[in-house]
Amino acid sequence: MTIPPSSISAHVRELRIERHWTQKSLAAELGLSQSRLSEIETGQGAFTAEQFLRVLQLFNVTVDRFAARRTEIASQLQNAIARLGASHLFESDTVLPSERLQEVLPVIRETLVAPESSRQVTGLAPVIVNHINDINFSRLESELAALGRERRLYWLIDSVQEAVEHEDGKDLPREWRIRYRRTAALCGLSLRHWSAQSARIDVIPDVLDPVIASAESLAEVQAEASEAARRWRIVTRIKAEDFVDALREARDTA
Repeated sequence: MTIPPSSISAHVRELRIERHWTQKSLAAELGLSQSRLSEIETGQGAFTAEQFLRVLQLFNVTVDRFAARRTEIASQLQNAIARLGASHLFESDTVLPSERLQEVLPVIRETLVAPESSRQVTGLAPVIVNHINDINFSRLESELAALGRERRLYWLIDSVQEAVEHEDGKDLPREWRIRYRRTAALCGLSLRHWSAQSARIDVIPDVLDPVIASAESLAEVQAEASEAARRWRIVTRIKAEDFVDALREARDTA
């Protein structure tokens, strides 16, 4: 399993606090300034290979610990997504729940920052529909902007709006129609605000899918991208119809 840089950074922070190291002392060992280490620990950068090896030496741990931690986090996240509305996803009963994943905002944020699979990402559609009255999109945007990942939120909301509008015309129970229409309205309201920023978006693409590992696959995915992905410059194979499938599967298993 590939371990995302954001997961490594978060786990290093956990190790540092667990071993009672200060940011200043660890930064000195890694040849970094304290401010730069702080940025890395909050997802605004990554350790070099040499720095990561030094971390393993300093804390006397192996790479396996990071991989195991990532697996645990991924399972906790999937359980949280399933619990919050994506009932079609497998929920493991052997994984202890995480306190930080009890609310909808951190679940959406963590899924977008370090996506483990496309099914977890598309599972956010029923999560948003089920909790549309509880989601503060402005706060979520601010939190993701601090990590340089706000475009992923714009793309997600754009795709979810398209998916719920597609399903709204179907023969659905009144409760679902109300949820879908409210979701479409609130997503549209946020998108109108964010669209004003689209002209200022950095032209550098944001690669969402963790399996894209070559220039060839990058070009292939970009060529087949959805309108929402092109609009927000997100590189992903996920399309609006994948979010539609997630909505349907969640309804069928609710």
